[in-house]
Amino acid sequence: MTRTSTLLAAASLAVLSATMAFAQTSPVPNNAQGEPAPVAEPKKTPDKPAEDSTSGDALPKIESLDTIPPVLEVIDPTVFAVRVVGPWSEGDLQGFSRVVLVAEGDTPKLYVQWVEQPSEGEPNIIATIEIAQVAEEKLVFGDIRVEASQNDASVFLDTRVDVQGFRETYVLNVGAPGRAQFGPATN
Repeated sequence: MTRTSTLLAAASLAVLSATMAFAQTSPVPNNAQGEPAPVAEPKKTPDKPAEDSTSGDALPKIESLDTIPPVLEVIDPTVFAVRVVGPWSEGDLQGFSRVVLVAEGDTPKLYVQWVEQPSEGEPNIIATIEIAQVAEEKLVFGDIRVEASQNDASVFLDTRVDVQGFRETYVLNVGAPGRAQFGPATN
C-alpha cells in the first residue's frame, strides 16, 4: 500500500470514527413543570461475551489492535473529521485538497489543506488555511458533501439540527493552493 493510500485510508477512518463519536443526541424531554424528565436507569446485566448473531440482538465482538499503526498515532485527538475534497493542479504541481474539522474545547475550527502528490517522493502539505468564521460563529457541522470537478470543488457543510428542527447549509469553494471562499449557501 502506498503512503498516499495509507493517508487516505487513515483520513476515511478518522471521518468514520468522528461521525460515530459525535453523533447528534436528542434533547432531554421536559415534564409539565419544565424540569428534565427522569431518565430510566439502564438494566444491568452480567458481563458476558458478545454473541455472534445476525438477529440484531447483539453485535459481534471485534478484538482491539495490540499496536496502533504509526499513521494513526500521529492524528491529533482534537481532529474529529477529515474529508478529501478533490484534485488540484497548478503548473507542474498536482495533488488533492482536504478539509479538517477540529474541536478545541467547545470551539470548532475548520481548516483547508492542499497536499502535493509529487511523481516521486512522499506527499507534502504545501498550504493550510483556517476558515475563521467557523470558530467565530461556533458553527458545528453534522454533514459534509462534496461536488468536485477537475481543479476545484464545492464543499457543502450542514450545521447540526437545532432545537427547532432547523439546520443551515454553508458552502466552501476550494480551488488551487491557498484559494478558498466560505459563506452561507444560497438557492
